Amino acid sequence: MAVDQSQAFEMATLVRYLSPEAANFALQPASTLCKTLHSSAIYEAPGTAARTVFLLAHLDLAFAFVLSPAAVQDVISIVLDFTEHPTEMALVETGLTLLGKLAHSREVLCVSYVQMEDILLRLWKGSIVRLQAVEYSQLDLFTSLSTLAFCSETAESIESTCLSSHDEYQTAHALALLLDDAVYSRARRSGSGGVSDLTNAIESCKYACLVSLARGLPLASPLVESLLALCAEAARNTSNQVAPLVFAAVRGCLCGLGPPHGVGGLSDSAARSVVALLEGGLQVVLENVGNAKSFVALLREYCGMVFCPTVLASEAGGEGAALRDAVMRSFAALTSLADQKIAIMSFVADPCFEFWRLAVDPASSLRDVALESLHNYLDMFMSLALFGPLRDKNMDAERLDAAVSYAVNIPIVKQSWKQEELYDTQGTAEVNFNCHDYTIRVKGADLLLKLDSTSSPHSEFARCLLEKLLALHNSNKLKAKFDATLEHRMQMRLWCIVHVILDLVIASGTSLVAVLLQAVDVDLLPSTRHYVEWAVIRAILATREFPDVVWSWLDKYELRSTSIVSVMSVLHNVGRFLESPRLFFDTLFVKLLPWLTSNHFTIRLHAQFVAFQAWTRCQSDSSLQPLLENHKALVSMMQFVATNIDCIKHRLQAKNLYFVGVGISPNKCQGTNKASTLP
Repeated sequence: MAVDQSQAFEMATLVRYLSPEAANFALQPASTLCKTLHSSAIYEAPGTAARTVFLLAHLDLAFAFVLSPAAVQDVISIVLDFTEHPTEMALVETGLTLLGKLAHSREVLCVSYVQMEDILLRLWKGSIVRLQAVEYSQLDLFTSLSTLAFCSETAESIESTCLSSHDEYQTAHALALLLDDAVYSRARRSGSGGVSDLTNAIESCKYACLVSLARGLPLASPLVESLLALCAEAARNTSNQVAPLVFAAVRGCLCGLGPPHGVGGLSDSAARSVVALLEGGLQVVLENVGNAKSFVALLREYCGMVFCPTVLASEAGGEGAALRDAVMRSFAALTSLADQKIAIMSFVADPCFEFWRLAVDPASSLRDVALESLHNYLDMFMSLALFGPLRDKNMDAERLDAAVSYAVNIPIVKQSWKQEELYDTQGTAEVNFNCHDYTIRVKGADLLLKLDSTSSPHSEFARCLLEKLLALHNSNKLKAKFDATLEHRMQMRLWCIVHVILDLVIASGTSLVAVLLQAVDVDLLPSTRHYVEWAVIRAILATREFPDVVWSWLDKYELRSTSIVSVMSVLHNVGRFLESPRLFFDTLFVKLLPWLTSNHFTIRLHAQFVAFQAWTRCQSDSSLQPLLENHKALVSMMQFVATNIDCIKHRLQAKNLYFVGVGISPNKCQGTNKASTLP
């Protein structure tokens, strides 16, 4: 039988490379046999029908000329015979595969919708009856489980309600049988027992069936608790091949509850089972990190279960708090793993952002639930938005991953994109390569850019996120001594996010100047310090009056040099945009005077530059010229700065600097042009 399967697969593979005319010629013997398939199978040598079914299952059904309408009915009869009177596991699997292809191509093959529903109902009823027998073989059990999963998935894919319309054979009844251990013990007593392949297939098929049937399970069903308890036990004891199916079954069950309910509607024992699943499943994933064969499937299904909408939408209190803690532990463990291996975090970020994006979708009925989830998992969102570790040992692997992804995926993606989408991504990382860490940050920034400044819940979320970001910044956990280090990159990412959400927080009426000035007094590299100063300037310009708290910083004579220089840079840039600068410049000259005599070389030079630029501005504006009469002590000093050769050299150098030399305009990042602040 294995040889027949292999030969059929090889022939079907070869046919795909032929033109339609050549393929038609090559398949003429099979076409002739299919015309009288059912009758010829009786007289042909044993195995002819099986080999024909193998070939048809592997063939692309675009070659519909192989089957005449009469032959299609013969194929259906043979497949039903394989499943109702099973003799080989391979025949059952292949027969169901072929029947699924017939269902999806029924219009081309002249199979009516009603007939297909009758077939599904017939197979469903037969499987239920077989499972209720006193005893049966392992092959019978495997066939019943495979058939139940097939019927459920096919009915859903063709949008049929034939199964749910019959109370006697509804989903709950089938699930009750699957969760009854006696069903499997009966098969062990009467089965062949020693066939390990069949035993493993039954185990896999059991959870594959649960995956299909668990979707849409009613919240009030008592089977929810039994299903979760069974899967919690299986997650710790099952094989690597079956564990992904266990995770998928739980995800199907939880997603059936729906995000509006969350796990709060579950019983305490069911909620504890979910927590046990998360913890036991995490151990399975971490133990198989080096298993190239099963790790990706385990990680994908585990992340789909842990970060499904129902879990993310759980309430913060009661059992929801225990679940949230379990989710955060899983997230921390996966983040630690992602620091060493690429592409790990994509499996975490994709389901999270898929649900959280509903918070910025005006048409979604779940936007409030998704926004509440963002508040509950704010630390997790912030970590994803900042994610991007340095992996020196894996840089070559990361470049190779990007190159392969570009070569394989981009031609396919471009075909599905509209012209305006191609234009939007021109020259960006999305079209140039697929670097997993970068795309995670882009998805986080994309969500933040879609927040509505007129929505108070969105502004409140932005304010909470800003508090978290500033707390992280002020904690000195990201202290960087050199450029391009992980800490330096994290600082840059953090302040890019601050600039994205700053307008929303300012629009809510929150005063930010004092809070942002605190961020200045942290040891920073110049490249990051510019972003902090820029944020302070934007906050100042958003207020109607110049805040006195800024002047108080010039009275703190114990400040470190970098902090006082940043305050001076802020004052220099703010003065250029004030509509009524008279009081500002009058106070500035008074507050700068002590710093003009500082023994610190850098402070003294910056103070001279800022004072001279302000003095020049007042001289050129007739409305401000009277101010200079109030500061005669500065006349000689400003003349010296204007004429001294060293001062002239320093002033020319300062004007070439990006920030101090008027290289930026803080107003450009306001309003609709927030995207300019993205990394």
